[in-house]
Amino acid sequence: MPRGSAAVPPPLGAAGTKREFTLENEIRYDRSGPVRWIVSHLLRYPIFPIIALLAAVLNNWAYSMIQVSIGRAFDLVTSPGWLTGTAPKSALASLALTVAAIALTQGISGLARNYSFEFLAQHTERTRATSCMSACSARAKRSTGASASATSWPAPPTTCGPSTSCSTPA
Repeated sequence: MPRGSAAVPPPLGAAGTKREFTLENEIRYDRSGPVRWIVSHLLRYPIFPIIALLAAVLNNWAYSMIQVSIGRAFDLVTSPGWLTGTAPKSALASLALTVAAIALTQGISGLARNYSFEFLAQHTERTRATSCMSACSARAKRSTGASASATSWPAPPTTCGPSTSCSTPA
């Protein structure tokens, strides 16, 4: 650029943004840093991070309580009253049912935790991929001058670069 000449700012898109393409009904995420971007995605569905954290705590509590209950059952079986038959047999059955109930709680809480994290991960990935494909589709439409229905994109892009340039790996 020659000295003394002013730099020409890039043309602004819709709503005064500096982006080349815009989407209707676009949900804006905070892109000022990676942590803020992740948090802004998590806050879109705030119940899922809460469910995931509570289910993880419940899952770990259930895991530890299974160990405690098995220890209590071992103590019961090794007590002197067990060998002579004076200890009630219903106590062992009660501990066995307790262990089964806690194991069921651990399984359900593990599923809830995994579902919550998986939902959030797929939503974040889907949002990124949709944004990339929309930008690539708009770029293809603009370069060919074709309408959206006439644009034939051979395959959905599998990677999206930082400047929303979509490409398929070789």
